[in-house]
Amino acid sequence: GAVSLVVLGLAASDGEPERLVGAAIAGPGGLQATTDENGAASLAFTIPAEVDVSAPGYETGTFRITDVPDGGPIGLQLEPVVLRGRVTAPDGAGIPAVLVRSGEHEATTDDSGAFTLVAPLPGPISATRSAWEGAEEEWDGSRRDLEIVMEPFVVRGIRVTGVAAGSPTDFAGLLDMIEGTVI
Repeated sequence: GAVSLVVLGLAASDGEPERLVGAAIAGPGGLQATTDENGAASLAFTIPAEVDVSAPGYETGTFRITDVPDGGPIGLQLEPVVLRGRVTAPDGAGIPAVLVRSGEHEATTDDSGAFTLVAPLPGPISATRSAWEGAEEEWDGSRRDLEIVMEPFVVRGIRVTGVAAGSPTDFAGLLDMIEGTVI
């Protein structure tokens, strides 16, 4: 008969289990199902059996089912992917208080620039902090550590009067000089 299954994963925000929508379940004989908006699915197979379960942001799990409880589904809990990384300045120094984001998942770097994202999805990992240029690294989901390098935001200014600017050529020369000046 049909076996009711519920797929759970640890929520990134509070560490409590949550029902996973869209998890893929592969059962014996090529049977397949996808969890609904309640994290539930059913599959018809004979016990004992093994099922493989996968969901974005979670490690794929293989579960051996040997018994079906009366009156309730079987809960299958996946372990989240954990991405650790560091946000640094070009000189390698860690940058604290950087907001690191992957989709809906976010973390803030500690004093050494380190961060941990739980159950992130593959794709762009962005880093933002005031007084720094935003940075983004593409993450394919396979590596478990990532370094993001941010550049300081630099503002250059000069006050030029009409007489000092001279001609458009002189003014362009002034702008080139400013751009090449390191403060």
